[in-house]
Amino acid sequence: MTVQIVTDSASDLSPALASQYGIHVAPLHVQFGDETFADGRTISPELFYQKMRASKELPKTSQPTPHDMMTAYREALQAGPVIGIHVSSKLSGTYQTAVMTAGMVHQSIEVFDSLSGSGGLAKMAVTAAQMAQAGATVQEILAGLEQMRATTQVLVGLNTLENAVKGGRVSPLAGFAATLLGVKPIVHVKDGLVIPFDKVRGRGRMIDRLVEVAAERCQDWSGRLVWVNHGLAEAEAQALAERIRQEFRPKEVFVGPIGAAIGTYAAEGAMALSF
Repeated sequence: MTVQIVTDSASDLSPALASQYGIHVAPLHVQFGDETFADGRTISPELFYQKMRASKELPKTSQPTPHDMMTAYREALQAGPVIGIHVSSKLSGTYQTAVMTAGMVHQSIEVFDSLSGSGGLAKMAVTAAQMAQAGATVQEILAGLEQMRATTQVLVGLNTLENAVKGGRVSPLAGFAATLLGVKPIVHVKDGLVIPFDKVRGRGRMIDRLVEVAAERCQDWSGRLVWVNHGLAEAEAQALAERIRQEFRPKEVFVGPIGAAIGTYAAEGAMALSF
């Protein structure tokens, strides 16, 4: 039986790719006042940013419910052995919920802490699913995930650090430094945490800097899957994706929106490059 992959909506994995590879996605939740939505199911990225723009307060996010997580694992288990790959345990309680509920469904289920999110998590989930479709065993896929976790890079250019600071994802001091006129912060995921990395002036320079850092951090792109995720900045994301294709020639580049789980902190206009 083919190994099945479960992940969560903090992967920003598109429904099309999830369907193509048979990946089961448990939704995180976002709350505006008294309204609670399942990320990617009952609220689209477009509606999420529209509501966040109109809201005076930062929406609240929460991990998948035990019921949602258990449902994903049970459905996956019907088709084969299961590996769950989830958003960094240092950013969300999702991994802990996955461990608890997976154990309740079946003791054989393996749960993997990606120490990543958004496109970095999507990359691990899709690559694991590709390995599974090629006949890899659970242990072979877990070994591949260990290697990917050690090498996967996630860079995010932000219009503002305000949301990330309010949500406790970066320090207030870093937020203060980034309030200077025209400054665009760049953060990266390191050891499962979101860490301020650089700051530049203007969006054009921000995107150029993402490409520069990518070139510095990866020399061999031939087998790489790359994700470009955006906070309602489709045209810029497509242009960045084309630059990556032309300059680095990776195996494949995927473009998609940043959903509610990550978008709450990344905010509108964010540009994430994961490779």
